[in-house]
Amino acid sequence: MSKRSIYLEGAVTSISMEDAFWHELDRYASVRGVAWAEVVREWLEYATPSDNRSASIKETILNLLRQEVDRLQSKVSRIRAQWRITTSKGAAPTLLDAEGTRLIIGREQPADIVISDDEVSRRHAMLVTDNERWWLIDLNSKNGTYVRNKRIQVVELAIGTEFSVGQARIALMNSEVLA
Repeated sequence: MSKRSIYLEGAVTSISMEDAFWHELDRYASVRGVAWAEVVREWLEYATPSDNRSASIKETILNLLRQEVDRLQSKVSRIRAQWRITTSKGAAPTLLDAEGTRLIIGREQPADIVISDDEVSRRHAMLVTDNERWWLIDLNSKNGTYVRNKRIQVVELAIGTEFSVGQARIALMNSEVLA
């Protein structure tokens, strides 16, 4: 997690985000030929005013990412991915084949991946794909989502990368676009 500061409406606001988020923001800004701060200022035009600017920025960015995922989903064929899920230490892993570009992980239905564990929030995390890459997004869960023992907000997942929600360990085993 790293922090950047931005000057907004006469005050400096610090924003802490995962390095993967900053990398993607820099890439997006570069493609547009503007500085990252300009992108954030544009996005904040959609923000709900709040005393906690950092929280408002994060909420706005998450909502815009969700909208972008929805837009991409309309262009996408179907995606099939296989996930390895180990629910507790010593338990045999199970393989889950799932189709879709967005999967919700939670403690109970209507989550797409249900983990029966009191440490898992009802809507704990979301997995999204753009047909090429998978992203793991923590949905402001109480106990957090972890990759390599580091709490994350947003991270890109490579094949085989394991992450934890509650006592469960989950890994993307493969992913394919269906015709």
